[in-house]
Amino acid sequence: MAGFWRSIPPPCGGGIRSRPADRRILSLYQRAGGARLVLGSDAHAGADLAGNFDYGVKLAEEFGLELGYFEKRQYRPLPAIAYGEKEMGNLAIGGGS
Repeated sequence: MAGFWRSIPPPCGGGIRSRPADRRILSLYQRAGGARLVLGSDAHAGADLAGNFDYGVKLAEEFGLELGYFEKRQYRPLPAIAYGEKEMGNLAIGGGS
């Protein structure tokens, strides 16, 4: 079964592809007053950790949403410098706490 999930192409495979559902959901969220976005990874293997975070960062920027994380149940904004693809990968592995 794991092979099946790996065969599904990621949303940004060679470049960011349009995913209308993602944009519809974020548009509704933004219109409802939402201003923050927390990215998560449901990876079951280390190699998949933080997969497609670059796509999430681009969407956050497109919708003007602040990226952040939770620490001890408190929301914390990510510093703008952490938005780079390389840095996001480091934060996802644990550098954000």
